Amino acid sequence: MYRKNYDRISQKSVRLFPEVKETLEKLKQQGVKIVLVSSKGEEALKKLLSDLEIEHYFFLIIGEEKMKEKKPSPFVMKEILKKQKLEPKEVLIVGDTKYDIQMGKNANCKTCAVFYGYGSLKEIKENSPDYTIKKFSDILNLIK
Repeated sequence: MYRKNYDRISQKSVRLFPEVKETLEKLKQQGVKIVLVSSKGEEALKKLLSDLEIEHYFFLIIGEEKMKEKKPSPFVMKEILKKQKLEPKEVLIVGDTKYDIQMGKNANCKTCAVFYGYGSLKEIKENSPDYTIKKFSDILNLIK
């Protein structure tokens, strides 16, 4: 039922957190390749990003259909690293759930937790992210 109604529900209820669009713009201007890995369905995810007018900031969008193994498995990140010829230390995983942080750590990438969104603050802290931010624009201080 959720998947069936996601498009209709998300269009009415999902809003960007403060400073997200401006921060994505700055990151893109700096040449940062932004990849979105989500447990949401890819078609619905792309529609949502389009509705929020931010889809063009993402270099790659990966929904659940393309994940052979779900988070916190590092499989999808290791595939991205391999295809983009990147070392894990060159990548920062930013997430709002323990699964995002665990995925990043399992792939040997740096991790950054945002303390808003879907995840539990306690669970995120228990997974010891490398960085934490309270507002999205703080990412700019981590990307040099």
